Amino acid sequence: MNKNIELLDNNKHRNLKLKSTTRFEHMYHRNMVPLVANEFMHAAINFPIFFIKEANTAEFKAVGLLGFDQDENLYFTPERLNTNYFPLNVQRYPFVLTAETAESENFAIAIDTTSNLVSDTDGQRLFTDDGEPTDNLHKVSAFLSELMTKELATKKFIDYLIDNDLLHEASLSLALGDDGNTSLNGVYKVNEERLDEIEPDVLAQLHKRHYLPAIYAHLTSIGQLQRMVALKRMKSQSK
Repeated sequence: MNKNIELLDNNKHRNLKLKSTTRFEHMYHRNMVPLVANEFMHAAINFPIFFIKEANTAEFKAVGLLGFDQDENLYFTPERLNTNYFPLNVQRYPFVLTAETAESENFAIAIDTTSNLVSDTDGQRLFTDDGEPTDNLHKVSAFLSELMTKELATKKFIDYLIDNDLLHEASLSLALGDDGNTSLNGVYKVNEERLDEIEPDVLAQLHKRHYLPAIYAHLTSIGQLQRMVALKRMKSQSK
């Protein structure tokens, strides 16, 4: 999907409007979505949660797995939504917080102007006639700010897992019936054996930092792989 991310400008985007949607077309060809730790319990009843290492930065992030193939999404489809939870990184679209300049530490709201949710004619305005932010834009700003805070907390959570050797690479093979088998590579999960043998002081810290619910939600969510297999089979049969 081609995107044109622009810093929101009260002159250039004075008449821009935002349409509401329940279809989430921007997700149709994305096989994973970034997650923050405090939404693991909601996400876990819908799709598997893993950790991946970004190729460019080598940083780990948490993701919800939505498809086995690169451009496959089994949950957000043109025909139906197969999830009752919409991650924060799905809800934020078409907005994102980004640095004002390459050297700046200040963040500003940017928008994907190619999004079909953006219009000059339909939807809720982002700026008043005088160029002031509307209540709608204030809500967007508060949402993005809170999301950034949760992303920073999630980074600390993942760093703690890594520092205590709790995150290990997983290699999984799944039978897809008539579609053969598929393998999941390059994904990481909490090592349950290591967790069972964790030092008392580390366990105490996991409890104190409220990390245990996220860990158990992540481990429980891996069972959703079987649901993904079922969705994959349904998709194949409908063709």
